[in-house]
Amino acid sequence: MSSTWLTALFFGVVALVIAVRHYRQGQADTLLDDHARRRTNGEADRHLSEWREAHRRLRDGDVEGLRTLERIGQEKSRLRQDIVTSICAGLRGGVDLGVDEEWRRTLQDALVRHLRPGTQFWAGMSLQFESATLVDFDVTGCRIRAAKFSRAEFLGTTRFDAVTVTGDAEFDEARFGRRVSFDDALFARSASFRGTKFTGNATFDAMRVTDEVTFSHSRFSGRATFPRAEFAEAAHFRRVRFGGRAYFTGTVFGKDAVFDGSWFRGRTDVNDALFADGASFEGTRFGRRVPPLAEDSRG
Repeated sequence: MSSTWLTALFFGVVALVIAVRHYRQGQADTLLDDHARRRTNGEADRHLSEWREAHRRLRDGDVEGLRTLERIGQEKSRLRQDIVTSICAGLRGGVDLGVDEEWRRTLQDALVRHLRPGTQFWAGMSLQFESATLVDFDVTGCRIRAAKFSRAEFLGTTRFDAVTVTGDAEFDEARFGRRVSFDDALFARSASFRGTKFTGNATFDAMRVTDEVTFSHSRFSGRATFPRAEFAEAAHFRRVRFGGRAYFTGTVFGKDAVFDGSWFRGRTDVNDALFADGASFEGTRFGRRVPPLAEDSRG
């Protein structure tokens, strides 16, 4: 094949790639326009253009795009969940997609600003962070409708202190790279940490779960402390591996507490826990001697 044909073929492929990209971008813009029309009940094209342009700028890491979306959300409550979802999408990449620290903190600050009760609070927002990579994630004092963090990877220090989740919370198979705290957190429905890995210390001081909670098949490499935690319904700790100290001092189990097949390798305190119903430790292993449960704590 002559060089002329090779050159023509090369430029033909390049032109095709460019055309496909333009086509896909056009499809994306059309979807944004249609979506905006539905959400804004057919308001002026100026608002549709502003909505689309703000999302473009947000995707490009432009803070002005973020500020425009926040302003739109303040004015139009029906658009708020879409804006929160867009912010979540910007955060989901973490360090893997090259999100720089300043931009990441800007997005997270905006998220917290609208999830924490105050003058800019947006009620009823849900978080979608499945399979996300999050760095130094902190939603202390926030109020969330539903939290989806299954298979997420948390780098740095993570804080869910005093958070309120009114719907279901999912952390299944998530991985916490360093310290994580759920102190004073309230889960109004179920909370699931099935298969979750806690590499650093994990604290659940005074955490409350009003529905079923599960930590089955989870791994705690560091210290795990549940002082004064309250589990109103069944609590599942089947086949959990506690590599460090595990303290349940003053923990209240309102229904069945199941620790079957778990392994406590470090110092353990379950003697001061209150078991209002049944407590099962079948096949549980203890690396250190554990004081027997008090008579009034047994199920």
